[in-house]
Amino acid sequence: MKKVLVVALVVMLGVASLAVVGCGGDTDQAKEYMVAADAANDVLTVASDKLDKSTEAIIGAAISGDLSAVDATVVATVGSDIEALIAECDQVKEMYKNITSLEGVEDYVDYANNMIEYLTAQKATLSAGLEIFKQLSPAIQTWAETGDSSALTAAMGEAGPALEGLAELQKKADALFKSAVKIKVDKLQEVN
Repeated sequence: MKKVLVVALVVMLGVASLAVVGCGGDTDQAKEYMVAADAANDVLTVASDKLDKSTEAIIGAAISGDLSAVDATVVATVGSDIEALIAECDQVKEMYKNITSLEGVEDYVDYANNMIEYLTAQKATLSAGLEIFKQLSPAIQTWAETGDSSALTAAMGEAGPALEGLAELQKKADALFKSAVKIKVDKLQEVN
């Protein structure tokens, strides 16, 4: 929930800065939209990275059978955290879409469209991760309650192909992000 509030704050700051800028032309407005959308994407990336570390710890613990390494409160919130990130992907995409309606700023529009593609791929990755988590959730719950990891080990084996597919989706999203960054650096001469 805190992540959504941070994204809302970033959006409000972006809108407030646009009001101050006024009529600076579409290039100025495109840059303002880009700065606000990039800031929101940075918040999304930090939250996504934190979730990745949490889920990796859970999977690692499941593989090793070391229940002591798993925080039950983290396990309980993984599904809702993924759902929040999916919603944030949509919110950040909408911020980039503001750029696509501007005139005479083709490089900004190109960058925004690439970021929209990236966020679409990231949302697909998160959605696939959520489905895997839902499949593993009963076995994780059993493991957390009883300490018996046999059901989770079996469920992890069954989820192997889905986990591989998830890794491929993440590679695609990462490639799209790198492509967008290249446009930003090469065409917009923006480093940050």
